[in-house]
Amino acid sequence: MRKKAWVITWECLGDHAEKDDKVVMFLHPTTGPSKIKEIVELLYAAFKYTPADKLSFFVNKSNPYPAEYRRIVGGQQWTGEITCGHNPFLWARKVEDIQIDNNENIRWKETPKPRKPYIL
Repeated sequence: MRKKAWVITWECLGDHAEKDDKVVMFLHPTTGPSKIKEIVELLYAAFKYTPADKLSFFVNKSNPYPAEYRRIVGGQQWTGEITCGHNPFLWARKVEDIQIDNNENIRWKETPKPRKPYIL
């Protein structure tokens, strides 16, 4: 059986922002992109915002780092990948063939991105 899921990981540009534990969580593969986007925003706020930013985010709906769908060919938004934050940032995407070995090392295959623009 091929295991599929949404995976949310910490990613960074440069070693200075690298996280030791990259995998934040797995979510059921049938969870909709809008729900994943909401979860990613909440996770980023919980881990990275100051107390004042957290209060502003939850009370005033003011979010300095809103989650965004990634862009593919022609700059079109693709709901199969979502990013949130600065550096480090959270990256959510669908993956398949997830394997965890006896040492808790995790591997998976990235789901291919569409090569052609599509209609939402």
